[in-house]
Amino acid sequence: MAHLPEAAHHGTAPWDGGLPVPTAQPDDARTAVLEVLWAEVDRTTDEGNRAFLQRLARECGSRKLDFPLFPDAALQIDAVLRGREPSVADVARIVRREPDLVRRVWQDANGVNFARKAGTLDEAIVRIGFDALWRIGMRACMNAPVFRVRGFQDEVNHVRAVSIVTADVASALVPGGDVYLAGLLHAIGKLVVYRAAMARPPAPEPDPELVRRLARTLHAQIAVLVADAWKLSPEVVAAIAFAPDPALASSTGAGAVVFEQARAVRAGCIAAHTAAEARVGREVGGLMALVGLPGPAIDAARLVARAHDAWNGLAQSDDDSLAQPGQG
Repeated sequence: MAHLPEAAHHGTAPWDGGLPVPTAQPDDARTAVLEVLWAEVDRTTDEGNRAFLQRLARECGSRKLDFPLFPDAALQIDAVLRGREPSVADVARIVRREPDLVRRVWQDANGVNFARKAGTLDEAIVRIGFDALWRIGMRACMNAPVFRVRGFQDEVNHVRAVSIVTADVASALVPGGDVYLAGLLHAIGKLVVYRAAMARPPAPEPDPELVRRLARTLHAQIAVLVADAWKLSPEVVAAIAFAPDPALASSTGAGAVVFEQARAVRAGCIAAHTAAEARVGREVGGLMALVGLPGPAIDAARLVARAHDAWNGLAQSDDDSLAQPGQG
């Protein structure tokens, strides 16, 4: 039976510790997740741990998947902006349905870079541009209320922030919406694990270290299940699957495009964690890890600088609570 590697809970770089995903097929990812979870169930005698493991196994094992839905407004924005000539009025009509999107558009459109405030929502959308609006929409999935998790909120906030920075850096390395989405969602499996850890009183709570260890170990496989459940493109699913080890994309015949996209997500993740740790004075070897990635040479210093800029952007926004290094 599978077991959790020791490296998954100590002695690793913050971007490491997870099991590789050998293929981009959701059924293979599901099998890998369940094998680990049921092995853990067999080993534990703690009631809280057993209940948590069974909750997570049910969630990941069901083909109906009780994962949170991708925000409807975000999907509509994506569909409209992929059209040939999207109109500001059509886009604004969708944004108005979601108060959080309205708030974020106003926030970005009325930042310090602008001399005067936007007068209307339409003007605010024109000011920030469709590309920035699309990114705001895609980030909505990371802010779902279902990911407010008692006992693990610091970890959840950090995962969300690292994911936003990863997406920014990865899409700078390989431009495109698929790469941005893969970077944004590459660690969403951790949020699913943290959510499953919440027990309803008076049920006992699981061991926090077990929860964190599973989140680090299984996040890529669970992220594949989430991306598939959300009916995202096969390219996004494959980039998420192979991001922990882009070389697998080549060895499994997934193709050069998948390798390039997975490598960009991996590089974005390393740069995001490296910059986060540097903010609190820790050196974690990120530059060397970036230089050692397979494929063409990467300007590691420039990529980490991009990550620093992205973290600074979070710190200057009302997402400041997300921009704190944590255990995610």
